[in-house]
Formats: sequence, structure tokens, C-alpha cells
Amino acid sequence: MKKIFAIIITLFLLTAVLALPVYAYTLDDGAGNVTENGTDPTEKLEVEGDYINLTGGAHNLRGSIGGDLLGFFTSLTVKDAVIGGSMRFFSFETVLDDLSCRNLTFAGTDTNIGKNVKANAIYAYTGGTFVFEGSCDTLVVYAQKVVIKGTINDNAEIHSDDVSFASDCTINNVTVNSVSAPYRNDTDGYSDAVGYFDSLTWNKVNVWRDTLVKLPSVIIYALAGALIIQFIFGKHTRRTAEVLKAHPVRFSFSGVLYLISIPGFAAFMFMLSMEIASALLFLYMALISVSQLFAGSVLGARLFPTMNRFLSAVIATTTLAIICSLPYVGGIATIASLVIAFGFFAVTVFSKRTDKQMPTPENPQ
Repeated sequence: MKKIFAIIITLFLLTAVLALPVYAYTLDDGAGNVTENGTDPTEKLEVEGDYINLTGGAHNLRGSIGGDLLGFFTSLTVKDAVIGGSMRFFSFETVLDDLSCRNLTFAGTDTNIGKNVKANAIYAYTGGTFVFEGSCDTLVVYAQKVVIKGTINDNAEIHSDDVSFASDCTINNVTVNSVSAPYRNDTDGYSDAVGYFDSLTWNKVNVWRDTLVKLPSVIIYALAGALIIQFIFGKHTRRTAEVLKAHPVRFSFSGVLYLISIPGFAAFMFMLSMEIASALLFLYMALISVSQLFAGSVLGARLFPTMNRFLSAVIATTTLAIICSLPYVGGIATIASLVIAFGFFAVTVFSKRTDKQMPTPENPQ
């Protein structure tokens, strides 16, 4: 276990270094830089300094901030606010109205940007519906559904398979990347937006073609990653595979538990320490990004117990990576990979039991 703890300590140190800019935001340097955790102001904010950090549940924001705003919310509503700098935040539900700021960068689910919102650039990554009625120069959005009713002065890039434009919206140099054609949605009903807007370009996405184009890089990533994981965690992937074989239900439950509980714990820690919460979220996202590698190594050890561990890891990881990159079935395989990866860490890192105490087919307990 010494190797595991050394790696974890190294990751924490790396995270601490990367989190230094975030930590700098939380310092009150006399210029008005402040942190407000778990608050919901009833009066207008008046922050003359450079930055403010806001965290909490449902948050209503109004007033003026001289610089940037950083935040983490379950829901955010902004009305009658002037932000001198940029807004960077995460919120499951976002409603912006009567807002002026330099740039907007955020992630979440459902988002509604009202008519009185003005920004130079908006970068949105949402898992739900994105409704835009405001005005901006540049718009980049990833969402399940996008509705454009406002004004885009310079250029926009939209990634969604359900994109509609109101008849009275104003757009310039807009590119839509989607499987289905964007359309116009107004009182006259639905019609093809391509051709109605001269400045609209539709790039039809061919999911199978794109998958084949990305396949070589996916295979190279899987091969290299599987070897690295085996060099560092080879012993522990074998042990995790034994636990998976002996107690598949308990193992899966542990993986799901850690997968859904870590973000909630990080949200709670935002109210106590921005630095710890940021480090925890960084580690969480890092594990998600390499989940296929851990899952492939564990499955290789589980499916080919007598095979050379490097070869079994390469075969299983490459196969899993290809399946995860396929349309339609890739999402299910990716979720399974996440459960196995977090189950691996539940067994290897977070468990206090020794190797002899861990349940195995030879030692079922």
C-alpha cells in the first residue's frame, strides 16, 4: 500500500499547486477580494475589489462586483447585476436576467439567459436546455437542446442535435454541429432554418464516420494507458478483480456510492474550504477521465486470470475503449466503466482492510 499512498500524496501536491490560483481568489488583500460561503444576500452586493467567491444552494445575486465572480451553486438566479469582470461558475439550474458582464463561462443543466443580458462572450456546457434571449458577440454552447431568440453579433458555435431559431433573432456567422438540421420556430410553425439565415452553416454530424476517424487515437490511448496502469497499479487490479468476482453486488454498490457521493461532499466542503473542495473535485474529474483504463485493467484480470497481466489489460482496455466510443451503446459502457473505476478505488485506496482481510474466493469470510 505504500506505493498507493505515495501516488495519492503526489496527486494531492499536484492538485494543491494547480489550486493556487483558486486559493488566491479567496484572499482579502484589502482591495475588496472576498469570499462568501453559503450566503444568499438580501441586499445588493457592492464589491469594489477584483474577485468574489460565492458558494451555496439556491442563490439570488444582484448588485455590482468590480472584478470576477467564481461560484458553485445548486441553482443561480441573477437579476439587476453589473459584473465588471467575468463570471465563472457551476450551477445545476441557471436563470440570468438584467445582467451585464465581460464574459460568461459556466457548466450545469437547464439554462435561461434573458433579454437584458449582455456579454462579450458566452461559453456554456449544459446537460439540458439552453435558451438564449440576450446579446453577445461570441457564443459557444454544448447542450441537449438550444433555443436562440436573441442577438449574436460576431460568431457562434453550437453543438446540439435540437437547435431552433426564433424568426426575430439576429445571428451572424453561426455554425451548428448536429445530426438533425436546425430549424426556425415561430408563429408560422417549424421550418428549415438552413437557407432562411444566410449566415447559418450546418455541419451535419455523421456519428459513425466520426467514430471511425477517432478510432486510431482511441486505440493508442487505451494501449498506452493500460500499460501505465499495470506498471503502477498492477497488483491492486488483480486484487480488485478477485473482490469483483467474489462480491459483484457489493463491489458495484461501492462504486456507485463513491461515484455519486464525492461531488456532494465537495459541494459541502465549498462552504468550509474552497481549497479542499477544489482539490477534491480535481481528483474526482481526473479519475473520471481515466476510468476506462482502470476498468479495463480490472476486467482484464477478471476475465483472463491466468493470462499475463499486461496482455490481459491491453486486450480488455482496448476493447472497452472501442465500445465506449461507439454511438448508442457507448453511454452504457461508459457508465459501467465509471462504476468499476470507483469500485477499484473503494477497494484499493479507501478501504482500511489489509490484503489478508479483503474478501476473496479463497477467503470469502
